[in-house]
Amino acid sequence: GAGCYYSMQYYKQAGRFSTTPQVGDQIFFYDSDGDIGHTGLVYAVSDSYVYTIEGNTSGDMCKQNIYVVGEYDIAGYGVYAGT
Repeated sequence: GAGCYYSMQYYKQAGRFSTTPQVGDQIFFYDSDGDIGHTGLVYAVSDSYVYTIEGNTSGDMCKQNIYVVGEYDIAGYGVYAGT
């Protein structure tokens, strides 16, 4: 998408937006202003954690991150429609 907000809206309009993470989903984050400002890909999920790969992290690099499921700055997930 042309930006995080527009990508999230695509998933919502397609009925493929969720608050429950699954491997392959696109994760969306709120920024400090409450807008959708960052995104990544979910590569693993446990009962308590979601594991991501994100670009533009820590100065223009890709990085693996771990978040508590339901963390306040996670806006939701665009559900992967794989085959």
